[in-house]
Amino acid sequence: MELNYEPLLVCDEETLGKYWPYAGPLLQKCVDKVGGDVMDLGDMYNAILSGRAFLFIAKADTVEGPDVKMAVLLEACVYPKLHSMNIVALGGNELMLMHDKFWKALCGWMYMNGARAVEGLVSPAMERIVSKFGFTKTAVHVRMQLTGE
Repeated sequence: MELNYEPLLVCDEETLGKYWPYAGPLLQKCVDKVGGDVMDLGDMYNAILSGRAFLFIAKADTVEGPDVKMAVLLEACVYPKLHSMNIVALGGNELMLMHDKFWKALCGWMYMNGARAVEGLVSPAMERIVSKFGFTKTAVHVRMQLTGE
């Protein structure tokens, strides 16, 4: 059976409660790669509920329950001269297909909400993938753990 997936901005407690059990595990892979010392699923959930972050999903509602193919967690970044949306986490199945079907709609939503750029902190492997979609390297992110010594 072919499912018809549609985009949904999850921005209220009821909708988040319905779709989070399916979207959260997709985002867990990002937490696993980056490490829970930066952000975990509970932090993401609370950021969505408080309005600090936005969850965009591609979903199909079935008799067995929701089928979520993709989840994107976004946060607004307001610089002195630029309003941008930062992709905090992205996960899902058939991401290329979901990109082709929903990326334009997501970009339109970001633009209508004042963003004039979209950015993300990505691994070198993901950088190669997203460069095909128009992303360019603007900086190199580095980190040094502080031990207090």
